Amino acid sequence: MQDIKNIHDQNFVNVMRAKTNECVSPIIDHFSSWLIGGFSAAAALLVSQYNSVSAHVNISVIQDFLLLLMAALVLAAIQKFISSLVISNAKASIMGLELGKNASESNIELDFKFIFDEIERSIFPISRWFVRRSLRKVLAGDLVANSRNSVRLLQVQGLITLAQVLVTLCAIYRFAAGFHA
Repeated sequence: MQDIKNIHDQNFVNVMRAKTNECVSPIIDHFSSWLIGGFSAAAALLVSQYNSVSAHVNISVIQDFLLLLMAALVLAAIQKFISSLVISNAKASIMGLELGKNASESNIELDFKFIFDEIERSIFPISRWFVRRSLRKVLAGDLVANSRNSVRLLQVQGLITLAQVLVTLCAIYRFAAGFHA
């Protein structure tokens, strides 16, 4: 790997992004978990009290509520997967920087091509193309390419959680609009 322009600035950005992702992603994930837990509890209450609820709500409203719960569960599962990617990437970035500093201080020369090839080999073929692009950018001197992608994933995580909120609000609206005394 050649001398990298702004290496300290790039490392600063990487650590800043990693620490931000490490803090923000769990907050989004906890909110999503809380939301799906509340939604599921409401659905369980509706189903367990069907006889009394059905006197005030048409069966189609309850079915719509449960279908919207399923949609919210799918969104929550995708959000959780992305959260695990973002958090693990953040932790790995911080750990990688520390390992790199230790190697540098010990005058150990690392073969980044070998390291990146090994990282790439451990990833399923479907995801390999995405990782390969990031690793090639790093080898070319763009050390912040990976953290840029992580921030993008964090934003996708937030948007999916926002979609989960909208599905939940639609379910609440559908139930409220279908309720009659």
